[in-house]
Amino acid sequence: MANNNVKFYFGSSEKFNALTEKNPLALYFLEDVQQLWKGDKLFATGANATSMAAGLMSAEDKMKLDDLVAGGGISNLVPIDGTLVIADTDNGAKSIGVAVSAEAGNIIVKKSDGLYVESFGTIDVPSYSIEKQSVAEDGYSATYKLVETVGNETSYVGDAINIPKDMVLQSATLEVVVENNVPYDGAVIGDPYIKMTFNDAANSSIYVPVKGLIDTYTAGNGVEIVDNNISVKIASESNGLVAVDGALSIALATKNSAGALSAIDKAFIDAIPTTYATIERVKDTAVQVKYDISATPEGTLVNYGEKEIRVMCPANAKFVKQNVGNGGNANMYYMTFTSYAPDGAVTFKEGDRGVFVDEILNFETTAGTGVDKYGRKYKNHWFALASYDASTDKWTYFGKNSTTDKYIGWDYIVEWYDENGVAISSDSIRINLSNEDCHSVIKPYYMAGYTTDSELDEVKEAIANIAEAYSWSEM
Repeated sequence: MANNNVKFYFGSSEKFNALTEKNPLALYFLEDVQQLWKGDKLFATGANATSMAAGLMSAEDKMKLDDLVAGGGISNLVPIDGTLVIADTDNGAKSIGVAVSAEAGNIIVKKSDGLYVESFGTIDVPSYSIEKQSVAEDGYSATYKLVETVGNETSYVGDAINIPKDMVLQSATLEVVVENNVPYDGAVIGDPYIKMTFNDAANSSIYVPVKGLIDTYTAGNGVEIVDNNISVKIASESNGLVAVDGALSIALATKNSAGALSAIDKAFIDAIPTTYATIERVKDTAVQVKYDISATPEGTLVNYGEKEIRVMCPANAKFVKQNVGNGGNANMYYMTFTSYAPDGAVTFKEGDRGVFVDEILNFETTAGTGVDKYGRKYKNHWFALASYDASTDKWTYFGKNSTTDKYIGWDYIVEWYDENGVAISSDSIRINLSNEDCHSVIKPYYMAGYTTDSELDEVKEAIANIAEAYSWSEM
């Protein structure tokens, strides 16, 4: 057997790695990494393994490895915050999941393939525009800002965009020297000059004398000069004289302002004498009628008051049987009481003795309603004045039982409504039958302040005459 001596070498791993050839019969001890090599084969490592080099396993690492294998996975895990959920399973393993908050308004939900963010409605995509500011920032000729619009909300975003001033003419005005040699040498008080201002940073100006180039004018009667503009002066009381499109004009007169008289107005004035007398007779009896008594015997006196109407038939009144129609009594004599609706009334309800009948009526379908020739909406009622006794062939007037402190009659109330069902007016009136004795102590004002149908006809005719002068259509 050959006698081969074993050689031992000690040194660093750097020297060992630098050897181009390693003796297969030599043992190399690498002191810095605690390794034993036989030739180029590693036989042992004296240091613990690290993340950078192999080595021995420590007792602590062995326990961790045993726990990992025995538990089927990693143990002793602790979540860093509420976004992770770590729990023990029935077989001793660990479960790891993502926590989803149950707080109202959270739009993150768990799906089979992961987390999902739900969307609600539409998302307003912002739009942008450039807006020029009405006033530029100091030192600049113009300032722009970026405007962001999201839904109905707008706001400025980012920095302002400022445009520097250029040396261009900003303004030119005609001025008059007020101090000698100011603003230019040789300037004399009263001399005209042009001031030209530029929009550079210094707002620099130059001055151009124009003496001898401009004539000076002074205002005379009816002329005014304002800022070198010459115009006709119009007094505050001009009676309609105005300037229209650079020329003088006289506006037509209105009820609130004086002016020119039109041909139509002249025709109207010419027509006044022929119609004035008729209008004068009824000028105090405007069409404001609320109630009307009709169909009474000849000679009947009617007294119209604010809250009362008194009807007195004469002692020799002649009552006759009437064609009363359905629901009437042929042995009764009825007078007609008419209540007129105010403008805008569409429906109404009425009653007697202060109590309304709870029924809304209209003028199209309710019996006794209509529109007269003057355009007034009305409701008719029929009240009995007298009764007939066939056995004696005599009529008895109900009003004969009236006394000075007690009357026979009716209490009528009505409430008028517009197209929206809103009450616009309500009226209440007492209709009394009286006798001659009663009237002798109360001075009546028969028909005073009241417009009769015949007077309305006269007014209508007078207005028609004026309408003809104006070439109006028939009213």
